[in-house]
Amino acid sequence: MGPATNKVIYKGDIVSLGLSPTFNGYHGVVRRTVRAGAEPTPEQRSFIKAVEDLYVVVMNAVKEAAEKELPSNYIDQQGKKYLENLKLKTVKGYTATPHEPYTFVHNMGCSECQEGYGAVTPYTTNPLGKQVGLAIDVALVGFDEKGELIFPVRYAVIEDAFWKKGKDVGVYNKLPLNVQHLVGNLKPLDGNINPYYKKFKI
Repeated sequence: MGPATNKVIYKGDIVSLGLSPTFNGYHGVVRRTVRAGAEPTPEQRSFIKAVEDLYVVVMNAVKEAAEKELPSNYIDQQGKKYLENLKLKTVKGYTATPHEPYTFVHNMGCSECQEGYGAVTPYTTNPLGKQVGLAIDVALVGFDEKGELIFPVRYAVIEDAFWKKGKDVGVYNKLPLNVQHLVGNLKPLDGNINPYYKKFKI
């Protein structure tokens, strides 16, 4: 995740909320992006929705790669294909494609990212492991290399720990991809849960 900035969050700020639970030294993760205290503007919502759609593309690719034992870089290729066709409105009014800051799938383990192990990249040709804990970590960056804002959202992310056992895949948590309706809401999730949630059976 990262060190605390102690920055005050104001109404209207776009924030990414993250949690990395630990059990017996092993980590999980969940992250979502919301607008604090207000609904996103239509332009902000389009940017965040693009991340939600990228999540669906990548998770469907994970399921297909697991089912057919495809090279794991198939997952990366499907995410990149989605981005090639994505055009969003910039703060200056023209359309452009935001970029992803890192790989779409990485390992889970003794740290939240288990750095150096298990990342699915354009170059990983082995199939996914038989029984592994991984994370889908899809994000889009809304600023350029100088830090100048290009899109109405600086950064949006959805991240979930998921499991793979044989050809079966499931996300550990039930949080929906869009959690804006949960900001300041203490009601239960009702039936609006992550479409990829599946209970892991030992």
